[in-house]
Amino acid sequence: MRKTHYSFLVLFVIFFTTSSTIKPYESKRLFEKIVFVELNSDEDSVLFKPFSKAWGEHWDLSSDISINGTSLMNYDKYTFSFNNRNDNLWTILHPKIIDGRIKSYYPYNPELFGFGPFDEGELRFPVMDQDENETFLTSESVRKELCYLLGMFGPMSDVPLVDEWGDYITLDLPDGTQSYKYPSPDYHWYEDSDITKYKLRVSVLYNKKGKEKKRIVQAICPVVNRVNESGEVNGEKELVWLNFEELEPTLKETYYFDKDNKSKSYLDYFLQKVKNADVQGKVEK
Repeated sequence: MRKTHYSFLVLFVIFFTTSSTIKPYESKRLFEKIVFVELNSDEDSVLFKPFSKAWGEHWDLSSDISINGTSLMNYDKYTFSFNNRNDNLWTILHPKIIDGRIKSYYPYNPELFGFGPFDEGELRFPVMDQDENETFLTSESVRKELCYLLGMFGPMSDVPLVDEWGDYITLDLPDGTQSYKYPSPDYHWYEDSDITKYKLRVSVLYNKKGKEKKRIVQAICPVVNRVNESGEVNGEKELVWLNFEELEPTLKETYYFDKDNKSKSYLDYFLQKVKNADVQGKVEK
């Protein structure tokens, strides 16, 4: 009996001593809300201008890279034009997408051809071949997909090609029939002047009391205007989503001069804009 009483007394002393040193428990669990912050060419011109002369240096002529007969670029001339150019964000990002230094993601499920729900920067659908090392330069399938994402093909001609004698050129089709051969359509890359905004997917973290703890930029997407056959703007088109964390080293090393003529990095600019963004009224998607 005395042994039991003594053991209880020891446990009580240990409990009392320990509990007096423990601070009130605070839950480590954080709650997330996804919001989207948009940076446009008017208010955030440092990301969009000056327009780069790299886009006008005709590296898309005399091309050594093509698809289905349509010429896309002369890669040597392309790399020479874009080498060390930091005029604006799209001019910096484009070569990194082309040569696979940064991974690009569809803005939608590619199996639904854009008719299903949009990905909204969840980065679920990478643009790549079965071999993850395949890029625009090495894979026909990756090249085809990126062409539809990063630009647009012009209309097909309805005038057949002719040979040196003026006769229409014909093609033998797999089913045994013949068809005239038509010129391949032209291709237009979305240039820096076509980018109207950048869309950021931002994770806002709150504690259990609803106090905001942190904002994390997860992904970024360049956006262009959709234009109909009459040349009228009738919507927007998201090009590709990019993992923001993967871009941070590049953004950290790219500088611009602010209104006080002080140099700041693109990364600082993004983080400051996200920090100051009003996210209270935004709804999670």
